[in-house]
Amino acid sequence: MAGGIDWFRWHHGSVTDPKFQLIAKRSGASLPDVLAVWAYLLEQASANEIRGNHGDIDCEAVDCMFGFDDGRTEAILKAMESREMLNDGRVTSWDKRQPKRERDTDNSAERTRAYRERQKQQGDAASDDVTPCDATERQRNARGEKSREESNNPPTPQGGMTRFEDFWSAWPKSERKQDKVKCAQKWRRSNFDAVADAILADIAIKQQTQKWQEGYIEAPLVYLNGKRWEDGVTPAGDEQAASTVGTFV
Repeated sequence: MAGGIDWFRWHHGSVTDPKFQLIAKRSGASLPDVLAVWAYLLEQASANEIRGNHGDIDCEAVDCMFGFDDGRTEAILKAMESREMLNDGRVTSWDKRQPKRERDTDNSAERTRAYRERQKQQGDAASDDVTPCDATERQRNARGEKSREESNNPPTPQGGMTRFEDFWSAWPKSERKQDKVKCAQKWRRSNFDAVADAILADIAIKQQTQKWQEGYIEAPLVYLNGKRWEDGVTPAGDEQAASTVGTFV
């Protein structure tokens, strides 16, 4: 690897470039064989201390590597030299087709601005049929700020760390423990951080009840929607809980 650069450009149309068909005809090789040798030369030139110089090529080793008949790599190299694709151990067009940086004519700042403008226009076109909340999310998506992880784990609300994960961890495992994203959204919208201690205390109490110990546990979203921690259930007052299975919705 030269100068920390471990890649090179492969231009559109390379595979169908007529000159490679001519090289194949002159060398008696197939087109895939010619393209394989060309790709190998570009890798060697990219990794060389002096980028663009492919250095000495061990044709016998390349024949063995690609499963060629003896002498095929040498014939391909000679045909490339005759077409002036190679010159004195160097890929002739390297400096033109493999620049160290974007050319001055490639205005990356202008391309970035145009891309953002297109994204903004797409967001504006869809804004007529969305709520203000949805519009905010669209705007965040247009700026590329919403990560894949955020889509599965809702963002932390302003004002500090959320206590939702404490709630979710405390909730017992059951078949009804689902809809984490919806629960997190309900938690955030209702600002349940303010009553998180009461919720966690209620969960700890209900885990000791006969109802919960026998697996009759409502869905966490039902619990949050109904503010069930305000029911004041205690283990002592739960003697008939098992008989009420199926009453929660």
